[in-house]
Amino acid sequence: MRSAPGVWYTGGNYEKIYLLVGVVSLTVYSIATRYEQIMNAP
Repeated sequence: MRSAPGVWYTGGNYEKIYLLVGVVSLTVYSIATRYEQIMNAP
């Protein structure tokens, strides 16, 4: 049970990292989609 706080702490850090990666990838995806629409516009 002593490792529980450490596991919770690490889990929290990984959660923040995954959240950050998700937000960044979502932003890049939306920008790429808009850029593609602009490039495909006649």
